[in-house]
Amino acid sequence: VPRTGMKFSLPEDYNMVKWYGKGPFETYPDRKTGAKTGWYELSADSFYVPYVEPEDYGNRCDVREVTLSDKNGNGLKITGEDKFNFAVTPFNNIERTVYPFQLKKNGNMNLFISDAVTGVGDTPNPPMAKSRVYPGIHKMTIYISPVIKNEKAN
Repeated sequence: VPRTGMKFSLPEDYNMVKWYGKGPFETYPDRKTGAKTGWYELSADSFYVPYVEPEDYGNRCDVREVTLSDKNGNGLKITGEDKFNFAVTPFNNIERTVYPFQLKKNGNMNLFISDAVTGVGDTPNPPMAKSRVYPGIHKMTIYISPVIKNEKAN
C-alpha cells in the first residue's frame, strides 16, 4: 500500500504551503535523517520532482501542522494529534500515469494527509519491511480549521 490517509481537493490558488515538520526537501520514512525539523514555506510548484516515471513525490514526514493558502493568506490549516505526512500536487492522475506528458491538472490543488507512507527504498532495492505500509486498520486524528486573513480577497 503506498499510503493510508485522506485526499483533499482544494482551490488551485491555495498554492502556498507552510508546515512544521521535516524539510525543506521531500522526506519519506526511510529517507529523512538528513532533514531538519522546523517551519518551512514553499509554493506548491516547488514540491514537484520530475521523476522519469511519474509517481508519488514531494512527501513531508513528521509533520505537526500544515497550511495551504492563497496569495491573501486565506486557506486551510490541518494539525494532528500525532505526527503525519503530507504531499501536494496539482495533478489528478499521478497514480495512473507512466510518462510525465500524461500528467493532467484538474483545476484543484490535491492535498494528501497520511498517517503512514511507504518508503522509497534504494535503487535497485525495494523499501525494507519496516518502511512499508501494510493493509489493516489505520487511525489518525486531525483537526481542520479555516485560515482567514483577508475576507475581501481580490
